[in-house]
Amino acid sequence: MFCSCCTTSAEPGGVEDIGVIKMMPPEAPPPLLEEQAPIGSSPPVVTESTAPLEERSFAEAQGAEFGFTLPDGSYRTVIMSSKPLGLDFYKAVPLIVKNVKPNSDGERVGIKQKWQLTQLDGEPVGGDLQTVMAQIVKAVQNLPTKTKS
Repeated sequence: MFCSCCTTSAEPGGVEDIGVIKMMPPEAPPPLLEEQAPIGSSPPVVTESTAPLEERSFAEAQGAEFGFTLPDGSYRTVIMSSKPLGLDFYKAVPLIVKNVKPNSDGERVGIKQKWQLTQLDGEPVGGDLQTVMAQIVKAVQNLPTKTKS
């Protein structure tokens, strides 16, 4: 089983709120990654806004920082700037990316399948699935919502 974070749908009964876990058919998750020390990161992506920096929250000014351990053991940090994130995770901790939706913020910043979420806004993620999902919801709560065109 895996969960879908921060998705939206215009269809009746679709997922509309962040933090809703969408249950999917069970499949075997990829092997878990061993604990790796960060060995590098990508520069942050800064989003544009018309409000002065001092009037915006960090999420609105910069975005939500997601840190991932990659299958090769390297580490990558990306800045998510809008919801929905477009990320599907296996429903187990540690959270491993199952799928990245096309034309999503996740695709824009280059997130790939099998990446393991290890940090949010510079803090380690941990605990049970509900705790980790709550951490994601908190990290992205102030991000603007991108509407479908």
